[in-house]
Amino acid sequence: MTEQTFSLTLLPDNAQRLSNLCGRLNEHIQQIESDLALNIRQRGNIFQMSGSETAITNGCRILESLYVATEDGKLLTPNMVHLALQEFKGFR
Repeated sequence: MTEQTFSLTLLPDNAQRLSNLCGRLNEHIQQIESDLALNIRQRGNIFQMSGSETAITNGCRILESLYVATEDGKLLTPNMVHLALQEFKGFR
């Protein structure tokens, strides 16, 4: 299995929503990386991912889904990220 790289841009570029998505000290990103065996690097609203093609596809879907969830200003928690990952696994 070869490692792929992909760049995902989340729009609109909103610093508060991106901070909410990433979590305190990037804990949400680390949780996603660990669960999906994915490497994620972020600069602003651009997320560079590397891993298997499946991991990247799943990572994009999770990040997009969680970013939509930040739209109403509700604070994401590690438990919410965990639940989103578990729900997502059920639909694969």
